[in-house]
Amino acid sequence: MTLRSALFALAAVAATLTLSACVPGASAGGSPTPTPSPTIAAEPTPTPTPEPVAAAITVSAEAIAVLDERDATLASFDYFTSAADVVAGLSEYLGAPVSSPHPGGGESAPGTVHEWGGLRITDPDEPAAAAPYSVDYWVNVTGPDANGLPVGTPAGVGSPAGVHVGDPFTSVTLLDESVAEWTDADGRPRAFTRVGLVPLPPGGGEYGDSPSFGILVTGFTDDDAVTDLRAPSPNWGN
Repeated sequence: MTLRSALFALAAVAATLTLSACVPGASAGGSPTPTPSPTIAAEPTPTPTPEPVAAAITVSAEAIAVLDERDATLASFDYFTSAADVVAGLSEYLGAPVSSPHPGGGESAPGTVHEWGGLRITDPDEPAAAAPYSVDYWVNVTGPDANGLPVGTPAGVGSPAGVHVGDPFTSVTLLDESVAEWTDADGRPRAFTRVGLVPLPPGGGEYGDSPSFGILVTGFTDDDAVTDLRAPSPNWGN
């Protein structure tokens, strides 16, 4: 090989090496190195919002309500709602009630009683008269809970924490009317008052000029205990 041929061969090798170095991803052996694909992060799975859970039942002169643990209202039923709809609505939170015939008596017509522990709804058979003086059903609270949920008046009605069966009767301090006392047939001293009054339009005649609905709170005074709540309780009739 002549000196000139050798110089041409060396120049060709140098040019090849220079081109290899200029190719992105090229390895020393001449094969390009694969470029890794970018990694795409998976979107986080949204956390489902928990359904609100019933935590208490309140009974006022206007409605019976189901509250959650933050005292937000989950359901509310006024006393002019069909009793059948009220029973169905409450059953979604309290389960099915124990139902039995109501014999009637006094000013109470026969009908059906629906009970969830210490909560009782009486649905009379006779059709209700026109609102706002006659209701479709009424409520009695006879125990501290309704199938495990606390039941009583709303906070601030009758007392700062509300009124519940079993509370001291003397804890009913937010009074709208005076306390009346009497002795029952067993010789025990009892008392009652109405709290949480809601004025109604003047009715005249049977209803008077200042009719109202309230919550009737009844209790024994010898052992200072609330025994019953009833709503709505009118201030007319016997």
